[in-house]
Amino acid sequence: MAYAGPYNLQGINYQKEEWFAKVVTKGYYISDVFLGFRKYPHIIIAVLRREGGKAWIMRATIDSDIFESFVKRAQMGRKGDAFLVNEKHELQTSPRFGGHAMEDMELPFRVEGRFQGVRIQELTVSHRSYLYGWTWLENKDWLLVIREDPEDELRPLFEAEYLIWVLLASGVMVIVAGTIAVSTAVVRRLEKTEREKAELDANLTQSGKMAALGKMAAGVAHEINNPLAIIREQAGWIKDLLEEEEIRKVPQYQEIADSVHRIEHHVERAKNVTHRMLGFARRMEPAMHAVDVSKLVAETAQFLKTEALLRNIDIRLDLADGLPATNSDPTQLQQVFLNLIDNAIDAIGKNGQITITTRLDQDKNEIAAIFADSGCGIPADKLDKIFDPFFTTKKPGEGTGLGLSIAFGIIEKLGGRITVTSTVGTGTTFTVFLPAS
Repeated sequence: MAYAGPYNLQGINYQKEEWFAKVVTKGYYISDVFLGFRKYPHIIIAVLRREGGKAWIMRATIDSDIFESFVKRAQMGRKGDAFLVNEKHELQTSPRFGGHAMEDMELPFRVEGRFQGVRIQELTVSHRSYLYGWTWLENKDWLLVIREDPEDELRPLFEAEYLIWVLLASGVMVIVAGTIAVSTAVVRRLEKTEREKAELDANLTQSGKMAALGKMAAGVAHEINNPLAIIREQAGWIKDLLEEEEIRKVPQYQEIADSVHRIEHHVERAKNVTHRMLGFARRMEPAMHAVDVSKLVAETAQFLKTEALLRNIDIRLDLADGLPATNSDPTQLQQVFLNLIDNAIDAIGKNGQITITTRLDQDKNEIAAIFADSGCGIPADKLDKIFDPFFTTKKPGEGTGLGLSIAFGIIEKLGGRITVTSTVGTGTTFTVFLPAS
């Protein structure tokens, strides 16, 4: 015996081996995969040759890895598989998905003996459809089984279809997102336009009210001034009569003197009201100067500091330094500030706090003067009427309802605006906005 290979096989007698008897009988022998002396899966091929009255047997050993590489070339696609089984359904090569050589293999189809040609059948395995093909090899009882996934052939088409759907979905999403964004922007723009329109309408309405009020105030003031002058003149004449000696002896002298004094006092009060109405009606053109708002607020607050102290009201100033000046009428502007502080004191009554703040809004280039009090607050249903002429939240006889209307007209004339916010039980905040120079 001659041997070439890595194993020590000297002295081994193969005469009693099954393969030896079969090769002598048939002239060739191909084994199934087995371990043998090598303890490694392999197959043997033996061939008999007779020459010169002698018989020679050539036996070759082939590792299953080399053999499997030829079978795996039949595997196609991502789900395709190819393997060999013997008549006992023992694997001769390792499948791609599960199982190893020399293990039993459960086939999804029935094999009843050898047959000629190739058989093909579509089978469902694990809820998935596969195409199976099987055939017997010549000269060896091995069955070649090939499995293919029909979708593998159509996969490029499916991927193209998937890509088309993704592109369509992305396009729809972009269109929907764009539509929503544009619609939202349009709605917001319309809302902003409506708010601006409402504010403009309110300002125009207020301006119309002020113009009508001006005409009415002038007529009322002139009509009232004439009888007031007569009443004052007659009160003065009565007062002169009271200086005579004989009149002093009248029992009701003091009562008459007090009545004359009250008449003169209320005539003077009515005269002041009519003068304010005439001043409001004339709407004198403001004398514009560069005004330091913080300084003007501090000076105005000083005027009412004594009255605030008597009522135990703390006036706190939070005035910004270095504010740019505003081109305005300091006299009329001080009248507005004085009216707002005075109203805040009346709203608090006693024991409270007024905070006056000045700041610059750089985005809008506006100077803001904020007057916040801790008073009783203004009900929401009255807040939109607060600048209407003759509207007042004070008790009867304590206010004319012209102060805030006049303040509104002055600030509008000076190119600014005035706003109000209020919470009942917490307080009220008036904010005067003036354009910065």
